[in-house]
Amino acid sequence: MSPRNPEPLVTVAMAVHNGACHLPEALDSVLGQTFCDFELVVVNDGSTDETGEILGRYQQRDPRLRVIQQDKQGLALSLNTSVNEARGRYVARLDADDVALPRRLERQVDFLERNREVGLLGGAVVFITSAGSAFASWQYPLDDSEIRRKLARASAFVHPTVMMRADHLRAVGGYRRSMLGAEDYDLWLRLAERCRMANLAEPVLRYRIHPGQASTADLEQQTRSVLAAQAAARMRSELGHDPLTEVELVTDEVLRSLGVGCGEFAEALVDAQIYWAKTMARAGYDSAALALWRDARSSYKRPGADRVLRSHVLRARAELAYEQGKTVRGKALAALSRLARHACT
Repeated sequence: MSPRNPEPLVTVAMAVHNGACHLPEALDSVLGQTFCDFELVVVNDGSTDETGEILGRYQQRDPRLRVIQQDKQGLALSLNTSVNEARGRYVARLDADDVALPRRLERQVDFLERNREVGLLGGAVVFITSAGSAFASWQYPLDDSEIRRKLARASAFVHPTVMMRADHLRAVGGYRRSMLGAEDYDLWLRLAERCRMANLAEPVLRYRIHPGQASTADLEQQTRSVLAAQAAARMRSELGHDPLTEVELVTDEVLRSLGVGCGEFAEALVDAQIYWAKTMARAGYDSAALALWRDARSSYKRPGADRVLRSHVLRARAELAYEQGKTVRGKALAALSRLARHACT
């Protein structure tokens, strides 16, 4: 058993709602780190399964774990609670279904101690199935300039890989509840205005993918939040004010007020559906992937959508078929993609 340090260097922040299935593995991955000067603050966000009992058992075994019980408030408010409770100079994120690799904290602390201008640090990930089988790995842009180019279009970090300087995190006000589905992306854009950013080249996390992770309703709201975060970042840069300060939830009306049209929304939604369809297929969740391809087909038929989106979806399906060794299917889909593009000219 490790004694509790009243002033740990790192706070690992986790929020969990009904996460009993994978929670022990996540907790073990933190408490077994090679770097020991940390506290683990877990907010139990109104769980009704065995999450509370699991946390209680672990808290008795290791005083570095602090548990905060609350009624369900959602991810953003739960993470803000953990940040408010954090005593560390650095705040590291982890989700209750992911697994931190053994040297994750050691490597990230070492990097941040040597690079004082960096306030937001992520790392590469290994993608795993619900059962824990690895099926892919991914490296994200490494240096600040590459990350900024990527952030203009999409997130350049996997949320549970990041370690942040606590003073920067608090200075920008933490997570915003209104940015449902893109709380992390909105935070990165605001942190980018205060500090430099980086990613480690080596994997720091086993990131779990499971069926149902990207439902149609969730992706639609996430897409609204992503587009709003991008528009707000531009307005902060150009006009010096944030249009989302008083917004409670990003709606279609909010997007219109920010100048985001139906076509832009449809394109962003299709991109999200393609990404998740490919990811589900690579993880072996064929039914979930098929449902997302069907969703993408519906999305490119939306009012205001550019007709070329049909070609975009077919090309993505062709790429996945080639990747899976389905050459004949890939050729057929590629041909359909070309026909769809020609029909738009």
